Amino acid sequence: MWADYFETPASKREKLLNVISLEITGTPLQAMVEAPLMVRENDWVERDWPLNRRPCHEDANKWPKVQRYVLMGVQGAFTDFHIDFAATLVYYHVVWGHKRFLFAPPTSANLAAYRAWTSSARQESEWLGYALQNLTRVDIHTGETMLIPAGWIHAVSTLEDTLVIGGNFLTDYQVSMHWRIEEMEVATHVPRKFRFPHLMRLAWYVAHGWYERLESVVEDEDHQKDVHDHKHTSNACAMVLTPRVIDGIQQLCKRLGAEIHKLETQAPSSKAYKAAHEAVPRDVVKDPKALLEALRAQLEARTTMRKRRRRR
Repeated sequence: MWADYFETPASKREKLLNVISLEITGTPLQAMVEAPLMVRENDWVERDWPLNRRPCHEDANKWPKVQRYVLMGVQGAFTDFHIDFAATLVYYHVVWGHKRFLFAPPTSANLAAYRAWTSSARQESEWLGYALQNLTRVDIHTGETMLIPAGWIHAVSTLEDTLVIGGNFLTDYQVSMHWRIEEMEVATHVPRKFRFPHLMRLAWYVAHGWYERLESVVEDEDHQKDVHDHKHTSNACAMVLTPRVIDGIQQLCKRLGAEIHKLETQAPSSKAYKAAHEAVPRDVVKDPKALLEALRAQLEARTTMRKRRRRR
């Protein structure tokens, strides 16, 4: 039993074991774990994946269930350098214990070194840290919470028995990094079971979500103009898209455009076509190409509107 092992004094353990992938959504423990508010407000899954498409028990593997992990590490355990799947951000709360991280920013040089290392036969014997630039050490203790940014390369050492609650999430702010690491995972043949689950289906849900939000803003603005005869500012203007969010939506459209290209150019019997076709959530996306074109048009319209306002 894991509990017996975990409670055994360090000096009496025959092996070092590390639990790093126990996701508890759909279990009684779910009621005891909630991600920080900032995470819940920005998480693509939380915001855009339909609630009725999140089964907890049967077919629970049909949606990205990565929000609530319990991690249990014993003194001396070590996790080598890695990037969390699809460059997800991570919230990391130490219930009790002590962890030490080594972080390297996702610069082009560091990502090139990481990619070469993960593809090397010497991975188990070669210390990647020698090839990384601007390494930073971070210690996290009982009661502390840390947010790991998208794409940061990190290794983890457990300095004393530690219980952690954490979760992975994608946001509108780091989309280009999400796709960059996804491409690296594919190129380096990372097994699908170690990659972000249902990433393309999630991307379609996010695109549909943004289309609905932007469409509601346009409709509200039109309504306000009719009611107030152009004399008052629309409440819809409260939705301010920062340059980073606009860039994120554009990067989302670019990636989904590549999926459309597969659907239009690949043979229906090919693996590429089948994967692209199966990823489209037909419950909300009836015509993926039309959705993408409409979302791009909305972004272009908002960009034009912003430029006009600046000139006034």
